Amino acid sequence: MNTKKIFTVCLMLMGVALQAQELAKFKADNGKWGFIDETGNQVTNFLYDEVSNYGFNEGIAFVAIKAQHSDIDLKWGAINKTGAEILSFQYDNAFLFSEGVAWVNLGGRYDDQYYFTGGKWALVDKKGKERIAPKYDDTDAFSEGLAAVKLNGKWGFVNQEGKETIPIQYYMVGTFSEGLVAVTKSETTKDFQWIFVDKKDKTAIPTEFEGVFAPVFKDSKAKLRKDGKTFYIDKTGKEIK
Repeated sequence: MNTKKIFTVCLMLMGVALQAQELAKFKADNGKWGFIDETGNQVTNFLYDEVSNYGFNEGIAFVAIKAQHSDIDLKWGAINKTGAEILSFQYDNAFLFSEGVAWVNLGGRYDDQYYFTGGKWALVDKKGKERIAPKYDDTDAFSEGLAAVKLNGKWGFVNQEGKETIPIQYYMVGTFSEGLVAVTKSETTKDFQWIFVDKKDKTAIPTEFEGVFAPVFKDSKAKLRKDGKTFYIDKTGKEIK
């Protein structure tokens, strides 16, 4: 998971926590993880070597067991709230379910700094059907029907059927909100120059705005910075208060 994804996850965690609060992960005396309910009663068996910090989202949680012949590497699968296996334990990493689908990784692993790298990301649904074969170097959660994907150092967007709706051409991208997303082609270590495009990659707001993080729209306005000045704009690009 790269820096971009970490920031997106942080924005999502509050909503995820609210959905998952009725079940909590718990490590039993046998050293294995499972889930308990709000009263402390066991809900699933304590079988797992690791449990996703996201817990249950959309009724499914990712859990892991140690890979064969390894005390370090994990294989991830998924269970429902009864503990039934939904996805088999074959993945090297996995992201939470969002809009009915989840990204899973094959071939990657954690380095000495516990940074996950390598492999390719695929997209699966709740029945384990592969929507997108392992292909992408990095991915993000779905928002408004589209997810950011990274290939050969550039980002674009795909829909849930695997069609690249926005070409993989941007150095960095944000997350769709209210039909628009911030994108940049500028490669810099300081401030990116962001513009907004719609779901067909048509430029919606051509003015370039500065910032390390991608701006997003909320309640039809976005907070931006340009030439050292911070202000709000509406979805036409007009400055508002």
